[in-house]
Amino acid sequence: MEKRRLAWLPFTLALLVAALLLAWQRLYFEMQDAHRTALSEAESIMTVVELSRAMSSTDVSPWLTSASSRFREVVSSSYCVGHQCTAHYRQGVAPLCSEGELWGSVCAQSFPRGAGTFIEVRHSLMPAYLATLRDMVMVGVVALLGLGTWFSAEQRLRQQVLRREDQLRHAARHDALTGLLNRAAFDATLAEHLSRPKAERGPATLLYMDLDGFKHLNDTHGHHMGDQVLKEVTRRFANALPEARASMGRLGGDEFAVILANVSEPLAVAASVDAITESLLSPFEAEQMSAQLGVSIGAVVLDAEVHTAEEALRRADVAMDEAKRLGHGKLVLFDDLLGSRARRRQFIQSELRPAIIQGQLYLEYQPQVGMDGGMRGVEALVRWRHPRFGVIRPDEFIGVAEETGLILPLGVTVIEMACRDLVALRGEGVALPYVSVNVSPRQLADPQLVPALMSALRQHGLGPADMELEVTEGAVMEVNGAESSVLDHLSARGFRIAIDDFGTGYSSLSRLQRMKVDKLKIDRSFMDGLGEAGHDPVLVDMMLSLAKRLGVKSVAEGVETQQQADWLRDAGCQMIQGYLYAKPMPPAQLAVWLKDRAGDHDEDEDVWSPTISAEL
Repeated sequence: MEKRRLAWLPFTLALLVAALLLAWQRLYFEMQDAHRTALSEAESIMTVVELSRAMSSTDVSPWLTSASSRFREVVSSSYCVGHQCTAHYRQGVAPLCSEGELWGSVCAQSFPRGAGTFIEVRHSLMPAYLATLRDMVMVGVVALLGLGTWFSAEQRLRQQVLRREDQLRHAARHDALTGLLNRAAFDATLAEHLSRPKAERGPATLLYMDLDGFKHLNDTHGHHMGDQVLKEVTRRFANALPEARASMGRLGGDEFAVILANVSEPLAVAASVDAITESLLSPFEAEQMSAQLGVSIGAVVLDAEVHTAEEALRRADVAMDEAKRLGHGKLVLFDDLLGSRARRRQFIQSELRPAIIQGQLYLEYQPQVGMDGGMRGVEALVRWRHPRFGVIRPDEFIGVAEETGLILPLGVTVIEMACRDLVALRGEGVALPYVSVNVSPRQLADPQLVPALMSALRQHGLGPADMELEVTEGAVMEVNGAESSVLDHLSARGFRIAIDDFGTGYSSLSRLQRMKVDKLKIDRSFMDGLGEAGHDPVLVDMMLSLAKRLGVKSVAEGVETQQQADWLRDAGCQMIQGYLYAKPMPPAQLAVWLKDRAGDHDEDEDVWSPTISAEL
């Protein structure tokens, strides 16, 4: 900056040197002109004096004075013969040339005439000095005007550069859409906070926030509307936490973070979170659009255990992911248990793909029986036996598979294994009507689902009637038009469609009527207390009545006691599945179990028609 302030100095010095050179040059030429003029004046005066002598005048002084006074710049003159000057003229006290050289004048002699006669004049240089001074003043004025113009332009340019630098610095640190700190700047702010001595930084909490419902809004109304909503969310967050505005950042997409200084107690953190969630209660309205958003928040206290910004953000992100898994609008505070769970999930994520490729997955089957105990079908349940860590529970790896997209190759593997096991069991003479396979929303959105299903069935000589597809109630309610058409297409091809975990979601009766559903599977959570004195089974009764009115089969999951089975039979439930009859078992054990029960029960044609192989 100091160099920029002195940038004008070289230009000024160069201008000054140029002005001095021009002045010296002008003065030089002016003095040359003055000398020539002095010679000319001396010759003119000599001519007049010679004329006077020709007229027999003996006194040349009057003629010398008369001739010299005609020239304004001649301040003195002398008529000289040889080395003796006999007549003189001077203006005031102006010195003669014989009296010495002066800086303000120049002396010149006419050409000598007969007897060494000549005229010597002193010519004033003041007009030359004044002309030079006048030119210097003009050059100086022009130079000052130019310098002033240059300096003013340089100042304006400097201000523009400074403003541009400020804008670039701001753009480098702030999100272009919301004006909040960007990811890099927020990381730096967090790192700077953590680098302070503990006594100086005081207690603080990091909040990691993810908007609930924003992706649907963005997909439905477009990115332009999504950007407008993000700006409004930023404004509301800033109003909710004005003291934390400077440490608030947008980490990308619909994810935000903020450092709450001097806040670490759970009640204080909850109060700040309440302010954030309350700011989103009113709907977002713009251009005939109205949308309601929520926020899932992960929090981590920035204590002595947190040393780096990366670690703090990782912990907060883990807590936020847990909040989203628990449902919308939740706050989760990071702790050691959550950290160990996150490490477990990371391990599963890294090991699951090799497990699918290396054949570490296998299926167990749980029978579905009629109310008379007759065999109706089996549900395929995927299991994972790790070569080093043994069996890993499905509730640990299914969610990870959904999040990472590995559910797609996993689903294909399950379908192929189910087809293979069904053919093998039937080859042993086991009468097994169908196998039921779970299908996730992500699989329904995959255009390769139907081709993969049909390919697996053809490869094993099976048809759609040999397979039932189970979709959770929540997934059915969330599917869009394309995914719903996939279900309709599968049903039209002959696949049975079952709604799993029924009663745990928010089913729309109109949607259930539009969809070609074959079976409702009542969730196991409704079996607790069923058939016991004092228990009100109204919800189960309503679901069974709904299945009957829709003309679909009903299955109760998680049946473990005879009391439950008796109540369900009396209420009109058609099939049950649970530990009362059998736990999930591998194919070999299932074959033995089915053979032991063969002949004990006739197939109930009203509950399920026999399976037929069909080539589609």
